[in-house]
Amino acid sequence: MWRLGVDEATLKDVYQEIQPSQLTVDKKVTEENRYGQGSDRLAWFWRFNNVSDTHEDRWMDECKWYLIFHMVNWLQAKARWQRWEEELSLVQHEMGWTVSWFRQKKDEWDRRYQ
Repeated sequence: MWRLGVDEATLKDVYQEIQPSQLTVDKKVTEENRYGQGSDRLAWFWRFNNVSDTHEDRWMDECKWYLIFHMVNWLQAKARWQRWEEELSLVQHEMGWTVSWFRQKKDEWDRRYQ
């Protein structure tokens, strides 16, 4: 970063030295349903806006809305797929019931004929 001409204040505030403890993945972080996970803070190099360590970050908000948009689209597509899967099952059962009804009527008329 020095070769790129970054001033000393930026190096000190933004681009800090990466510690070995920041490179490990804690099991508590990878558990998706862990209580209190929303308040965890990532290491500085994983954040978009490294200067401010606040929860209000324009880049993070944009990323969150982008992810929410795609999750909603995925959930809608999944619901559509499940509805079609249910409809297919119903149609297959209805066809079986229809065939059974005609067979039952055929057997009834065969008995009447004899």
